[in-house]
Amino acid sequence: MAAILILGGGFGGVVAAELLAKELGREHQITLVSRDRQFLFYPALVRLAFGKCEASDISYDLRKAMLDRRVRYLQAEVARVDPYERKVTLAGGDLVGHLGYDYLIFALGRRLATENIPGFFEYAHHLLNLEAALKFGKAIRTFNKGRALIGFCQEARLITPVYETALHLYMKPPLHSPEC
Repeated sequence: MAAILILGGGFGGVVAAELLAKELGREHQITLVSRDRQFLFYPALVRLAFGKCEASDISYDLRKAMLDRRVRYLQAEVARVDPYERKVTLAGGDLVGHLGYDYLIFALGRRLATENIPGFFEYAHHLLNLEAALKFGKAIRTFNKGRALIGFCQEARLITPVYETALHLYMKPPLHSPEC
């Protein structure tokens, strides 16, 4: 029996857990650790902001979904990985302490350094999480005059949502009919 530990509840971690659960026998233990209990389909945040779907259409409860797939789910924060001892230290959540493994899949994803952009949180609308997308959508619905600045960082790997946002804004029907 192998203990397989997957760190991260995003695309990489969830896909790895699902595929391993299908391919491996029941004697192997697959554990998925994520700090967030909700899986969020990030590419759909643009659609959410523009009212093309609901939050429930683009997210689901990881604990319930993993249970249905024969994967143990732990909500916790990864504090440290010790590859020599083959253990991970978890802080907060379902388990505080050490968790051993035979095989480790490290799928913690990206971390954006938005705090390094002065004024980002005070003045910008963004689509980096569910709450922000809903707030962005509310701002869009009341936006009927002025200019919008849409940007992304140089060498950004995922610029498609930026273009989708610009196109949605461009195609947005006017809130008020122009006076004749």
